[in-house]
Parts: sequence; structure tokens; C-alpha cells
Amino acid sequence: MKSFVKQGWVEELDEEKITRVDKSFILQDFKDKEADLVYWVKLSDQDVIFYVLMELQSTVDFQMPYRLLVYMVEIWREFIKDVPDGQEKVKVWFIILSKQ
Repeated sequence: MKSFVKQGWVEELDEEKITRVDKSFILQDFKDKEADLVYWVKLSDQDVIFYVLMELQSTVDFQMPYRLLVYMVEIWREFIKDVPDGQEKVKVWFIILSKQ
């Protein structure tokens, strides 16, 4: 991140507080064309999920915004799928943070 994202918050990243999520969220149709990495980071006392999608393209994919939305939904689904019974209405951030 520090080598290609020129933003102030990047300097706050602490490698000791970065956890790689060992799961891929790539759609089946794109398994042979792209790769992804998901990281859970503690940044300024907040938990942040970074989703890195790597794909080489020779043309513009105008469906990319939709595909990214689908990936984001799948990431959220993964983190909230094990919500204990009776806690469905608890704020999502509380559920995610309580899993740590």
C-alpha cells in the first residue's frame, strides 16, 4: 500500500495489525482471469476491510462497478453468516468486531 497509495492514512498502517483473510470472493465466471486478496486492518482504532482485486484487462470492463458491488456483498455475507440467534438486529459493525 505504501508504495502505490499516496494518502496520509497509509502512513498510519501498522503491519502488526494487518490480518489476511484466507478466502477468495471471485465469482466462478472469473476464477481464471483474476485474483483477490482481503485484509483486515486496525486503522485509527477502527477495523477496516481492504479488498484488492487484481485483473489484467486489454479492454475496459463496464460491468466492473457491478462486479465490485457483488464482491463487497459476498465479503459482508461471509462476516455476518455466523450471527448468533437473537442478534440479527444488532449493528453489523458490532457483530464483526465481536468476532475478533
